[in-house]
Amino acid sequence: MATATVQGFYLSAQQKQVWQAQRESRVQPSQCVLSLEGTLDVPRLRAAVERLVRRYEVLRTDFVCLPGMALPLQVILAEG
Repeated sequence: MATATVQGFYLSAQQKQVWQAQRESRVQPSQCVLSLEGTLDVPRLRAAVERLVRRYEVLRTDFVCLPGMALPLQVILAEG
């Protein structure tokens, strides 16, 4: 049986609370709607969002929960 290796970080106390509450269906994900007026320069918007994602690790963070794990690990995805 092959085992997976994941390098990551433990959840903070606040993240643990949110994770457990979501598993118990007490918390719903947040959503946001943005309304823009005028001409949208799509390539420029895409470039700006990509710069933000490269700059802030929180926007590249995934939560990985392997079989047998009660809580996931935070895994920061590579830039690019």
